[in-house]
Amino acid sequence: MAYDKKMNTTRMDMLSELAKKDPAAWVYLNDVYGPSMLNWLLHYGIPHNEAEDLIQEVFILVSNKISDFEHNGRLGAFRAWLKAITINAARNHFRKSAASKKPHTNGFEEMLDALEDPASSFTRAFNIEHDHVVIKSLLQQVSSQVESPTLALFTYHVLDENTAAETAKEFNVNLGNVYVAKSRVMRKLRTLKSAISEEFLLQSDAIETIG
Repeated sequence: MAYDKKMNTTRMDMLSELAKKDPAAWVYLNDVYGPSMLNWLLHYGIPHNEAEDLIQEVFILVSNKISDFEHNGRLGAFRAWLKAITINAARNHFRKSAASKKPHTNGFEEMLDALEDPASSFTRAFNIEHDHVVIKSLLQQVSSQVESPTLALFTYHVLDENTAAETAKEFNVNLGNVYVAKSRVMRKLRTLKSAISEEFLLQSDAIETIG
């Protein structure tokens, strides 16, 4: 099964295909989540090769456990499940690693503790990063249907978290243009949601978090 990120009619059954050990689903998972996870680990001082090993361990766990995942209907259910998988993989990785005998830099282990608290600032940062990763992936599918200036306004305002006023000033446009750009892109994203499979929607709750 091939995943064409530019076609919004593609049936993105990533979760079910992962359960079937489809190599294409594995590639897609790595393309979507791999870069942000790597940056996250490197930020906390994890050596590059160790970070890559840990990411692969996380993806193996996701692939092995995905058939047991049941969505509870609450916003962010898949995101919370993925976070728990990541925390457990990180703890197991460093428990087995010889490097675990050395203190990790930049508070990585303390950060893992904080991630287990759903109200912590680390959890909020994880949630935001996850949502941005998903939205960027979905934006690739609608990019051919949205004018470049509109997409640039949406990205600067929504993904880069600048206010509407800051965005209007940066692009030298009226405030209304920013709101119109967001509305147009959101309309495309919601149309995309209705065109792709329910399984992929388990990870695309992010669309609704930005309203």
